[in-house]
Amino acid sequence: MLANAKGDYSNEIKGLLGNIPEENFIEIEFEEDLSALYRLFSIYVHTPIDASSEAFGQTYIESQLCGRKSIFTLSGVLSEIHKNSSDVAIVPYRNIEAIFEAMQSFLSVRECNCQEGTTNTDNFDIKVMVPKLESLYLSIL
Repeated sequence: MLANAKGDYSNEIKGLLGNIPEENFIEIEFEEDLSALYRLFSIYVHTPIDASSEAFGQTYIESQLCGRKSIFTLSGVLSEIHKNSSDVAIVPYRNIEAIFEAMQSFLSVRECNCQEGTTNTDNFDIKVMVPKLESLYLSIL
């Protein structure tokens, strides 16, 4: 399932999807109810190809708040907020074998302890974020 997969590389993605039988994937251009979307996944995989491909990283928090075991690469803010957990696998960039191994590991153990939280979401409270963002903008001026 590819959700919200649009942008600079959408043509490349569509080209790669041409190698997969249409009955084996679905594309969702945009889904407003992200909580419902995340709950469709047995495992959530978000593996940007380098440390700067993911900027803000809301997706890391959303998947955990929706109780999904997740496979990530350290990109964007994740390197600052990640805590080790049995429900999150951090894999090397562009490593299909590591992603597959993490999926197999998660599928062998069905229960998820995601409610314990694998990310520190305190910094994403709106009361914290707005002053930090304002400070950042003011420092640029």
